[in-house]
Amino acid sequence: MSNKINSHVIILGNFDGLHRGHRALIAKAQEIASLKHSRVILVGFNPHPLGFFNLDFRRLFTLEDQKQEALRLGVDKSVHLPFTQQLAQMTPQDFLDNIILKQFNPLKAIVVGFNFQFGNNKSGNIDFLKKWAQQCHIQVSVVEPIKWDNQIVSSSLIKTFILNGEIERANEFLGRVFYVHGKVKKGDGRGQSIGFPTANLEDIYTCIPSEGVYVTQTELLGFVYSSVTHIGPAPTFKSQTLRIESHIFDFDKNIRNQEIKIYFYKKLRDVVSFSSKQELVNQIQVDSDQAKKYLQDFLQEKGQK
Repeated sequence: MSNKINSHVIILGNFDGLHRGHRALIAKAQEIASLKHSRVILVGFNPHPLGFFNLDFRRLFTLEDQKQEALRLGVDKSVHLPFTQQLAQMTPQDFLDNIILKQFNPLKAIVVGFNFQFGNNKSGNIDFLKKWAQQCHIQVSVVEPIKWDNQIVSSSLIKTFILNGEIERANEFLGRVFYVHGKVKKGDGRGQSIGFPTANLEDIYTCIPSEGVYVTQTELLGFVYSSVTHIGPAPTFKSQTLRIESHIFDFDKNIRNQEIKIYFYKKLRDVVSFSSKQELVNQIQVDSDQAKKYLQDFLQEKGQK
């Protein structure tokens, strides 16, 4: 008897953030796949359907992050179907017959979340999916909502936390630390001039936390450094331009044009205007001390060094 695996169990959805709810879908798919000797394939869409209809939509993380995180969680492969006007107008029957069945045959099982909808104007629901699957002799598994702190985990709720500066709650619901990824651009040198040089980010196309000062870690060139990050204008310097700038502790290298990630742990305070540069310097020192203490306690609690 051959042990070759050539059949599929797919997880169907959007997977924005791959949060705790999505991880429950992956775990269920892995359980089914082990019994059916199949590969687990995460099937999403690009662009995100909400982003197709609303250009202001931002994912929690990049698509590349989603692929890498899915692999880390044990998914065999990620496939992102091109979300086009043609796909958006497909009937549920056409979508299942001409996309899902054709691309993932032989298909053993489909795993979806409790609120899964598909097809033109979301006209396809779980009942429709189950009836279709029964005719095709395909198993359907529906994963019930995952709750954290008595709330249903969802991408939209996590985004609400992030946009409100509730980073600690966002991280709890995600099951990992939220971060932004971008390229370091040339700044105006103000941080350097007051003894706190910063890495200024640009080209960020994902969700950005609300204005404020945050405890962060900054990953660059393969290393992770403790940092404190400012998001917002610089009212002390009469600048209203939104900026994301990270002061990396004990670091003085030129990293312009480098790709970096900033991991967010906690909001320390709102953006405020100071009456003098010295007052700002004093506050940045307080912010830095608080950030170092928080990260030290956090890493000790996690058993890290």
